[in-house]
Amino acid sequence: MPVNSEGATIEGIGTLRYTLGAAKSINANFGDFTTAYNRVGKVDFSAIVSVVAAGLGKDAEKVEDRVFKAGPVKIAGEVSQFLAWLSNGGRDPSIKPPTQDEEPDSKNE
Repeated sequence: MPVNSEGATIEGIGTLRYTLGAAKSINANFGDFTTAYNRVGKVDFSAIVSVVAAGLGKDAEKVEDRVFKAGPVKIAGEVSQFLAWLSNGGRDPSIKPPTQDEEPDSKNE
């Protein structure tokens, strides 16, 4: 799955975007990101549809057929990876953020 700071492209689905709207939608639907991860990890069809819909900025009913055809078992890992990046503000969660000392001083720029 091609992943970059703009989004995650899942074959047969499209590009899921890291947006505040997607994060808010997922949080509202699941109560928190941990619940979303857990349900996607259990290959819960409605959870996968909900996350994909949020990432695409579409209604769930409009993407459920695509999710079914792509194969929920096949894409569950990719959807989880999207959640990881989204819950880290659209950044790679495996990269340690700079410390206060490493960040440029915006006052001197």
